[in-house]
Amino acid sequence: MRRSCPRRPGPLAAALLGLALLAAALGASCRGRTRPAYLTPDYGSWRKTTELLLDYPVPGHMDRLRVPRMNELGWSARPREEGGKLRWDFPEGSVIVKEVYASRNPAPGEAPAELTIMVKAPRDPAAQGGWLWLTKAPGGEERLFEGSFCVTCHANANERHPYLDGNPREEFRDYVFLLPALPAASPGPAAAEPDAY
Repeated sequence: MRRSCPRRPGPLAAALLGLALLAAALGASCRGRTRPAYLTPDYGSWRKTTELLLDYPVPGHMDRLRVPRMNELGWSARPREEGGKLRWDFPEGSVIVKEVYASRNPAPGEAPAELTIMVKAPRDPAAQGGWLWLTKAPGGEERLFEGSFCVTCHANANERHPYLDGNPREEFRDYVFLLPALPAASPGPAAAEPDAY
C-alpha cells in the first residue's frame, strides 16, 4: 500500500505562509505591549495636589509651571504607622497627572506643553517602584518612559530632599512628592496658583 504524502507547497504558497506566520508573530508581540490609556478625558477636573505655585526649577521639569492632579482613588490613600514613621502606599490604579506648561507664566487658557503621568501598577512588568511612568504630548498618545530617570528622581520623595517640606523624618512616601493633605512649604514664593490653569 502506497502512502500518500502531503504535497509540498510551491514557492509562492511557501512565501505567503511565511509572511502570514511573521505577521501573526509580530501582531502577538505588539498586542503584548498595548497598554490602556490611563488619562481619562475628565482629568482636568481632578483635584490639584497642591495650591502652591510650582514654577521653580526641579530636575526633569526645569522652571516651567507644573500643575499636578490626582484621581479620586489616589486621594483615598492614607498613611499607616510603621516603626514610628508614616508609610504611604497608594492603591493600585491611582493616577497622578502633572500638567507641564511651556514656560513659568503661560497665557490664560494656554494648554499644557506636556503631561507626565504616574500610574500605580505594581503587577505590571514595566513598573518601576510600583509605578508606570508615562508622558503625553498634546494630541499624542501616552508613551511609557522606560528609562530610570523618573523613578530615580522620585525615589528622593522617600528620603530627606530639598523640595516642599523636605521629608525631614525620611518617611516612605511611595515616590510621591505632593501627598494628599500634606502641609507643604515652598522653596519659592508660596503664592496660590492662578485659577486660569
